[in-house]
Amino acid sequence: MKEEPLSRARPMLDVTFKAIFGQEGKEHLLLSLLNSVLERPGFVRLEEVEYLNPYLGYEGEKEKHPAVDVRARDKLGRQFNVEVQVGYQLTWPQRMLYYWSKMYAHQLMQGDEYKKLNPAICVVFLGFSLDKREGYLRRVVAWDETHGVAFSEHLDLVLVEMPKFSQADLLKVSDDRERWLCFLKEGQTMATDVVERWKTPEIIEAMEELKKLSNDRMWREGYNDREKALRDYISMVKESYQEGREEGREEGREEGREEEKREMALRLMEMGMGMEQITKVTGYSAEAVAKLQAQAVGEPSGTKEEG
Repeated sequence: MKEEPLSRARPMLDVTFKAIFGQEGKEHLLLSLLNSVLERPGFVRLEEVEYLNPYLGYEGEKEKHPAVDVRARDKLGRQFNVEVQVGYQLTWPQRMLYYWSKMYAHQLMQGDEYKKLNPAICVVFLGFSLDKREGYLRRVVAWDETHGVAFSEHLDLVLVEMPKFSQADLLKVSDDRERWLCFLKEGQTMATDVVERWKTPEIIEAMEELKKLSNDRMWREGYNDREKALRDYISMVKESYQEGREEGREEGREEGREEEKREMALRLMEMGMGMEQITKVTGYSAEAVAKLQAQAVGEPSGTKEEG
């Protein structure tokens, strides 16, 4: 079952994700991915999807013009924003709600009645954990806390925390949801015959598309440029941080250096850097970075590890 290593692109990078799931003719791949992730009691499966302009509407020149990775609509009128977010950002929840609000509000034209509004559903594959709570899949809806019922299902955020998903034996995945998540997380290095033995046609096609993209010289140049820009930025930040540490040593300010380290870690989070990158630049352990992330999103300070 061993396969010679291939230099494949990462599926969990926006340029790769959009190329596989967001291009004309690839609607069936997006359909399979969405149905597998959104499957739950009472959910009406998608029968077909059409791509929409990924640039969300705006009302003025000074207003922020957001764009999503993949935007689509199904036969029931439900709109979907589907994307990957590799690195943690302090303001990510606000960003997600802003994108949802744009997608929801711009369904109506002047004079339209509100009954024409349909659910706006965001499906996001996260390269980081939101907190230490168990479970890789969470759903966020508008909730009536007083009565303990959903206020409206028009707001629907489905978040997949990829670091919390793991499957040691790829041949023992139980369903298409887990198979798609394995592809997104391990597709860069996993053996092709594993995918073939899953016998899910859409995932087999997605793997072939991934290999095709990876071997396309022009596309790969753009992909490499994206990766290089990220590495260059990290290198620049690291050099700046190290210079600050040297100055701190000369001044003998241990407390000041620790604060610098913390601010640098927060800055990297805000810029979307991943866990591994933050630990390399700051010298923090993965556990320390995770704790800082939890504090940044407002996890209760009284939360402690058992034992």
